[in-house]
Amino acid sequence: MFVLGTADTDRNWSLDKSCEGEAQGENRYQRWLLYKHHLGNFEKISFESPHIWLEIPEVGHDATEIFTHPRFVTELKTLDF
Repeated sequence: MFVLGTADTDRNWSLDKSCEGEAQGENRYQRWLLYKHHLGNFEKISFESPHIWLEIPEVGHDATEIFTHPRFVTELKTLDF
């Protein structure tokens, strides 16, 4: 399961801002979207996606807010986790 807050757009000190990092996207949310798109190209060719991509609305880079968000909790219940 890939989980990310839609407000994770801060370019703070912990974000890789090297040329290589910038090539992956301007922030974590953009990098997540590009990675999802990248994997989607392979999934169309070889197999149905086993991944769950969950966007948590209006949450930034905050594990507590993500893991306690009703959308995340509901998804876990759906998976019988």
